[in-house]
Amino acid sequence: MKVYVKKVIEGESIPGIIKNGEYYLAKFGIYEDGTVSCWERNDLEKLRKSIENERIVCEIPKGELLSVFQLGKFEVKQAEWKYSKESYYKHILEIVKNLNPEMKNIYTETPRIKEKWDKARVGFSDSPIDFKLAHKFGYFLTDGESNFIFYNQKEKSCITFLTVYADKSFRIGKIPDKEFTFSQVEEMFQKGILSTTVDENIWIEIEHLGKVKLSAYSTVSTEEKLKELEERMKKLANEPTAHDICIKAYHNYLEFPCEENREVLRKAYEAVPEHERCYLGDMDMRDTDYIRILYHPKSKREV
Repeated sequence: MKVYVKKVIEGESIPGIIKNGEYYLAKFGIYEDGTVSCWERNDLEKLRKSIENERIVCEIPKGELLSVFQLGKFEVKQAEWKYSKESYYKHILEIVKNLNPEMKNIYTETPRIKEKWDKARVGFSDSPIDFKLAHKFGYFLTDGESNFIFYNQKEKSCITFLTVYADKSFRIGKIPDKEFTFSQVEEMFQKGILSTTVDENIWIEIEHLGKVKLSAYSTVSTEEKLKELEERMKKLANEPTAHDICIKAYHNYLEFPCEENREVLRKAYEAVPEHERCYLGDMDMRDTDYIRILYHPKSKREV
C-alpha cells in the first residue's frame, strides 16, 4: 500500500526581487532544509543559478518600475543596493545556516525527482505560510497571511510585512513582538504610520536588499487596502468575505436576472476591494462579466 507523510518545515520570510520581464518585489520563503521559495521551489544550487541568470536579482536599475503585490508600481528614482550576485547568495546561505547551524538534512533536487514531477506536469512554489505560536505551552500554530506595506517613523520609511492571523490579530515586520487589533491598524493608517505610498524624496529601506527613493506610478488607496485587510481577516477566521458574497450574488443573478438582483450584485461587487475584483472570475474572464452585467447591461454575454 502506498503512503505519504506531511511535515512542517520552518523558515523565515524576506523581501526579494524577481525579474520576469518586469521587476517584482516578492516574499521569499527561506527554509531550514535549504529550500528557497521565490515563485518556485529552489534548492541551494538552483538558487545560485537563478541569481547568476538574473531570474533573482539584488538590484534594480534607476528608472525601472518595481511592482509590489497588493501595493502598486513604483519607479526607482535612486538606489543604494547592499549586495553583488555572489554576496547576495552568501547572505541567503547565511540565513539558512542560522536556521540550521548543523546544515543537516539539506534538500537537493535529484534528476530522478525532477523527472517524476516534470512528467506529472507538477511545479512547486513552497509558498511561505505565516504563523505564530497559539499558546505559551505546547507547539500549536495560528496561521496568517502577509503583504507588503510602508512603515513610516519620522523621516524614516521601510517596506515591511503586515501580517493578519486567524485570531484577527496583526503584526508588523519591523516590530514583530507586538500585536495590534484591526482598529489600531486603521488608526496607524490615519496617522500615516502605515501607508500604501511614500514621499519620493525619502529614502526607503528594503530589508535584506538596500534602500531606494521611489516615485509612485500606480498605487492602491488606503481605503481599498483597509478593505483588503478586513477581507483577509474574515477569510482566515472562516467568515464569509465580500468575495464569497459577490460570487453568490453573481450566480443568483444569472439564474434569476432582474433589476433587484442586479442591484444586490452591484453592492456586493463594489464591496470587494477594487484591486482584487479581477480574482472574481477565472484567469481569462477575470471580472469582465460582472462589469458587463452592472455597467453594460444591454451587452450580450459571450459564451
